[in-house]
Amino acid sequence: MGTLALLSACLLAAPPLTLDDALAAATKRNADLALARLDRETAAVDVRQSYQGVLPRLDLTGGFGRLFVGETEEVTVVSNPTPPPDFVRSAVSVPASDFGDYRYNLALSWTLFDGLASWNLIASSRTRSAAANRQLDESTLRVAFEVTRRFYELVKQQRALEVRRETAALSEELVKRADALFSAGRGTKADTYAARVNLGND
Repeated sequence: MGTLALLSACLLAAPPLTLDDALAAATKRNADLALARLDRETAAVDVRQSYQGVLPRLDLTGGFGRLFVGETEEVTVVSNPTPPPDFVRSAVSVPASDFGDYRYNLALSWTLFDGLASWNLIASSRTRSAAANRQLDESTLRVAFEVTRRFYELVKQQRALEVRRETAALSEELVKRADALFSAGRGTKADTYAARVNLGND
């Protein structure tokens, strides 16, 4: 988890980082929270799709184009009106044709009973959605707790560092005073050694 690295980098940035800023940055960049949000969105989509089994469905289909029929010749057998009575063949030419072909279809379907399968799917989808919401809440609280804990730990370390720096500065001042008193003949060499030992410890 890169929360501590992110928190440290933000605290070392130019403007001082507040706890609210740290929480906002962690909420925006945390990978666990991103996955939890994605799971919640996916579960919400599944809930909406689960209702397709109990809602009416209206389908509209259509197509268009052109139909071309080439020139044909039809031969029919007809009675010969002149004697002797017999039959003759008569050829009739049918010219080519080209016309538009448009088709539309509108179908309404509604499943009245499917053995409660659709309602069971809706119930399970709602359960998964509720679980995803709880998981997101839990991840958000966990990240917020961890960021808050590390933020105050880092602030405590910074305050301790400032105290140590002030203590070291005071010890350095005491070393200068001990050296000055020793040089003036008003202090002992042991005092200067003790002041330097305290400075080293600080």
